[in-house]
Amino acid sequence: MISPIDMPSSYDLFESGLPKSNSTTSMMRSATTSYYGGISNTNAPTTSNNETILEKILQERLLLVQQIAELNKQHEMTQEELASLEANALQQRIT
Repeated sequence: MISPIDMPSSYDLFESGLPKSNSTTSMMRSATTSYYGGISNTNAPTTSNNETILEKILQERLLLVQQIAELNKQHEMTQEELASLEANALQQRIT
């Protein structure tokens, strides 16, 4: 038998189906919201964190591009060696 789902007491309008207390979107939104007046702006640390994360992503991407270039070079060399071996095998069959 299927049991009914309990209805949470409150919902986040931007993340339907999830209660506010468990909403990561709600937590992220509250951490990055800037207020005017006497309350400090929390956007600066988030921007700094975002830049740090972006920098790490770009470094990883550069490393991956370098690895791909090296693998492509190795693949080309392997293909050349394979072609040479095939040519030698064909030459031996002829003679």
